[in-house]
Amino acid sequence: MTQTITAHSHELQSHVAEVALLEALTSDTEENVRIAATERLRVLVPSHPLLNIATAHSLYFKNEHTQARRLIEETHQQLGEHVQGYILLGIISEDEGYMHEAEQLFLSAITRFPEEPAGHRFLAVHYNHRQFYGESAVHAFTYLKKVGASGIDTLMAIDSIQQLDGHSIDMLEALYALILGVSHLDKTTVFHATASVNQSIQYEKLHATLREDSDETLYAKLDECLSNMLEHGLYAAVYDDSEEKIYRHVFRDMCRDMTIRHAGWRAYPDYIRLRFLYFKQLLLRD
Repeated sequence: MTQTITAHSHELQSHVAEVALLEALTSDTEENVRIAATERLRVLVPSHPLLNIATAHSLYFKNEHTQARRLIEETHQQLGEHVQGYILLGIISEDEGYMHEAEQLFLSAITRFPEEPAGHRFLAVHYNHRQFYGESAVHAFTYLKKVGASGIDTLMAIDSIQQLDGHSIDMLEALYALILGVSHLDKTTVFHATASVNQSIQYEKLHATLREDSDETLYAKLDECLSNMLEHGLYAAVYDDSEEKIYRHVFRDMCRDMTIRHAGWRAYPDYIRLRFLYFKQLLLRD
């Protein structure tokens, strides 16, 4: 048997230190954590371009945009390019009101680093701010596909969203809000929550066309939308690991309000069944 790696090898430690600094730069961590991660990587790989980009982040937070921009550009020329460098340049340009320049920088992050999903995330939010909802949706879904394919259920949820007609601005804005606020551990929740929101919008549109003489086809479509909405809402609640547990509250209210609203008090058994299924799935997950 041949040993291929050791816990104290320079290559492994350097890789771990790089990942730790990337995590510190792309999440809500304390400044002392970012500083410690930066110094750890500096000891192991003193010429790593991410070190200067970390410094540029600190300059950006101090509103020293010109210095941050110059440092990133010099780093890309002298030490090598990094996706986080292009993203930070795009953020700076956006803050300064240079929207076309910001767009080109986010696009550079995607074209130069095609395997990295982060460029799609920032470009989706950027396009949403400019009200380019179609372009924004494309990059939002691409981002979610790249970072969150934790199982066949999540992939199916994304596919079902993309196949639905009539994406509304409300649904897209909800999706971008989720992208902005969710941690890297909660992508399954995002998929199901987004699918549930989309189904609720389709339900509302169909429900608005309901008349006394409506045929069974319309009722069948309403039933299907309601079923999909509740199913995705259930799994969003089950996988909700956030501190606020907001999706669990949403699912509870959805079960109570939507089943009774759709079918009256005869839906009460369905409400009980859904709540039971939710607790069963929660126990199985834990």
